[in-house]
Amino acid sequence: MSLAGNDPLAPPRIDFGLLSDPDGVDAAVTIAGIRLARKIVATAPLAQVTAEELHPGEAARSDEDLRAAVSATLQTVYHPTSTCRMGSDAHAVVDPGLRVAGVDGLWVADASVMPTVPRGHPNAVVAMIANRAAAMIEREI
Repeated sequence: MSLAGNDPLAPPRIDFGLLSDPDGVDAAVTIAGIRLARKIVATAPLAQVTAEELHPGEAARSDEDLRAAVSATLQTVYHPTSTCRMGSDAHAVVDPGLRVAGVDGLWVADASVMPTVPRGHPNAVVAMIANRAAAMIEREI
């Protein structure tokens, strides 16, 4: 994440760094996944009920073509969590009351405070954090 400029109201630039690992492992695994999906679709009985590949399309054959196609359209359903960890130790950003360390009157109440990533979808956990945060903040203000 970086600032988009001097305007404090401008949304920040967010770059998840997808396919940017220096060894190219992410891209290699993604390309292998595309090749495996193509192999599965070309196998009976699935092959008899499919028409054409929509994306990246049959023209994309080489690793370079596949990487370019994926890079142009890659998205994530990743739910960022644990970037502003709650805890009682020196490395925690917020305390157990969701107060930001060293900043009076500032709380964080979202998925970023989770000390670890939950195994399931974080929606219910975030709702619980928000509910608890509302009660804690109300007591303090």
